[in-house]
Amino acid sequence: MISENYSTADEISFIEASTSPNEIIETPIGNMKVLICADAWFRESYQNTKDKVDFVIVPSYSSGFNLWNKTWAGYSGFPTPQDAKSSVQKVTLVQAWE
Repeated sequence: MISENYSTADEISFIEASTSPNEIIETPIGNMKVLICADAWFRESYQNTKDKVDFVIVPSYSSGFNLWNKTWAGYSGFPTPQDAKSSVQKVTLVQAWE
């Protein structure tokens, strides 16, 4: 796995941090970085790659029916990033990701 190690409480049982979180993968359409789920919420995840990647993909795991349309309860597993705290309990999960 390629992860910055910001696993959520739901992911901890099946995901492990990579030893190379800044790995850049060459693809036919450009250089790619993979951020696992909430890794994408943390500025640290993008350090040292700004000028080296063409795109980032973010596979995400959400448990529960219709969770994307429910009010976002905030990040679980690590403290909610400072710039996202004002959105907790005020937006849906879809809006939080956007």
